[in-house]
Amino acid sequence: MEATKNGRQAPSVPRVPIGRHGARALAHVARPVVLTGAIDAWGARLWTPQLLASEFGGACVRARFHEPADADAETDADAQVETDGLELELTMREFCAWLALAEPRSAAPGPLGALPAGASGYVSYARFHSVFGADARALSSVDWRALGLDVPAEASTLWVGSRGASTPCHQDAYGANAVAQLHGTKLWVLFPPSARASLRPSRVPYEESSIFARASASELRDAPGRLTAELGPGDLLLVPKHWYHAVTTVSPASISVNAWLDLPDDALDRAREALVRLVACALLPLGTGASERADGADGADGADGADGADGADGADGADGADGAPPRWLNHGEEAWPAAQSLRALDAALGAEGARNSAATRATPSAAARRETGATPADAEGDVTMADVVDALCTAPALDVVLMALREARRARRQAREGGA
Repeated sequence: MEATKNGRQAPSVPRVPIGRHGARALAHVARPVVLTGAIDAWGARLWTPQLLASEFGGACVRARFHEPADADAETDADAQVETDGLELELTMREFCAWLALAEPRSAAPGPLGALPAGASGYVSYARFHSVFGADARALSSVDWRALGLDVPAEASTLWVGSRGASTPCHQDAYGANAVAQLHGTKLWVLFPPSARASLRPSRVPYEESSIFARASASELRDAPGRLTAELGPGDLLLVPKHWYHAVTTVSPASISVNAWLDLPDDALDRAREALVRLVACALLPLGTGASERADGADGADGADGADGADGADGADGADGADGAPPRWLNHGEEAWPAAQSLRALDAALGAEGARNSAATRATPSAAARRETGATPADAEGDVTMADVVDALCTAPALDVVLMALREARRARRQAREGGA
């Protein structure tokens, strides 16, 4: 158990041997559970940073590095988001060599040598098919289907990180999550969907299917329903749909893989996400000021002409001055033109929406467009931009939006006055 700020103990996620849990029910658990003995037969249970460097050292990965966090800080959770930090393209061998350095890893060659002492590094959201391709050695090392889950190995996602590497508190918009810890230890903190108000959900920075929490560190500690799980090698964590979670590596190095699991009731959530993408990619680039996480996005006027016609580039021009993705987009995410987003929304609302694959998460936009059923540029759908405007700008939706905006204005004023 973990002590909260007020001295209370946060309950731990229950640990259950795999034999006591029906394998085919894994995707439908109502509360988080850690299964033991579930992945003992996987070849990936032998993975270490040294093995990855030896067997798959030439694989290209994207790693994000952050300066050490101030453990005593009481700043809002969005003060250190995934869009902060330095992102580098490396080989698996280079990243694992950095991991192997004695902490605080300050003697790395090349660009890694410029990192501050104690910096954390994370290869995250790395799809197996983009890292390993068709390499049978990797694909045969993970076997979700042996657990009764209809997930091919190539749809798995790889996470390799150093001590302090973390994922901020967020909720997956659809599907359940199965996480296999292969090497090292991670601390998971989870909250039920009912804790939503305390966590203060936000879509900034924007990432398809991820709803981030803006709660401060102290608010997270005291949020209702908080659970913790320390995952060690061989553990399999099941995260039910809509449970919020934050993850931090607490060992010198960690390797884990996960799979997002489709659920029968995901169709509505996918349609919601398609609408969110359309709105976020149209409006967020137009924001200014650090509070909106839109640094570098000034001048992004892509909303002009966003009527579904070809050439409505939406946020394409919203990159920062140095060519880096704007901070309103989370790393690994790409802005879609308004016309493309509208077609994806139309597809999600149609009969194909219920059959979309969860593989759209954290994939390059070209692949995501194929997997969301987005249609060619000259195709016409049944939903128009005028329909979207009417749906969002007439009652009752308009009244709900105004209430949320009043609350946001009130909270920002209170924060300003409290800091004065």
